[in-house]
Amino acid sequence: MKDQFLCGFVSGLIANSMASLIDVVLVSVFKFGSLRFLDFSSIFIYGGKPLNLLEEVFAQFGELMFGGFLGIIFAYFVFKNKYHLLKGPIYAVIAWFVIYGIVIMYRVPPLKNISLGSSLENLLVSLIYGFLLASTMGYLTKLRQGA
Repeated sequence: MKDQFLCGFVSGLIANSMASLIDVVLVSVFKFGSLRFLDFSSIFIYGGKPLNLLEEVFAQFGELMFGGFLGIIFAYFVFKNKYHLLKGPIYAVIAWFVIYGIVIMYRVPPLKNISLGSSLENLLVSLIYGFLLASTMGYLTKLRQGA
């Protein structure tokens, strides 16, 4: 891809798609935590968790767009070819921490009390997102440079 903006957005979408799948499996199948990133997105969009499949689909779309947005920021301000596989997870943990901080600072009612299990699960999925983001960005950058 020749465009850095598009490269970041696509990297964010791909990373977020895979991380979301892992997120749903960890919460729904293994009962590790109870708060998916999809639920965060739904709470920001509707003010509560999704009540039906259509709300879940739209909340997932919102989450994917946010993941793409984070990919754009990563592409412009963080990504350099050197040490990107280390930078990606660190970037994602910072994003996780900032989002949690905003939720606490503004006392978002449905997210007032997040359990340790959900916090750890969200942190793990954030690390996975960051690694996938950096990996995908590295791959697309090599394609962009013709290597």
